[in-house]
Amino acid sequence: MLYRNLILVVVLCAAWGARAQSPASPQARWADSLAGSEAAGLQQLFQLSAGQTDSLHQAALQAYNTRKQVLASYWKTDSFPIMIARASRLKDSLYFTIMGPRQFQIYKDSLFVQQERLRSQSTTSPKQGQP
Repeated sequence: MLYRNLILVVVLCAAWGARAQSPASPQARWADSLAGSEAAGLQQLFQLSAGQTDSLHQAALQAYNTRKQVLASYWKTDSFPIMIARASRLKDSLYFTIMGPRQFQIYKDSLFVQQERLRSQSTTSPKQGQP
């Protein structure tokens, strides 16, 4: 009886641990959803094939997992900025390979414009307490 209860506890703990590590966790679903919407947006913008869209989705997931691993391994170390930049370059190189040079350059230019727009909005907004 004791062994049966012990085995039951071990099986339940293993199932719970497997569920916690499964790709169905909220973070994994969020990353998958974000990667899917980014790939779908790029597909509409550049008229990409279904294979390219799927490849972009997988590349975005791979880049997310790489950044997550870098954050876990190198956070608060001197090499963190270098490793996170390397992870960002991984996404760029995957996207470049999938999209091609012309479409990738358009994609990067649009990201630059968005970043500049956000930067200009944050610097021109009035400060709190000033007329």
